[in-house]
Amino acid sequence: MRKWILRNKTINYAERIMLNAERIKQKAESIKQSAFSIQR
Repeated sequence: MRKWILRNKTINYAERIMLNAERIKQKAESIKQSAFSIQR
């Protein structure tokens, strides 16, 4: 039972990291585009 809870926590943690990475990627993309438009 404990092992199952631990595994669930680990999966949730990994999912949170994936979501954060996705958000960071999108933020970086928008920053890149705004920097590109400033350069022009």
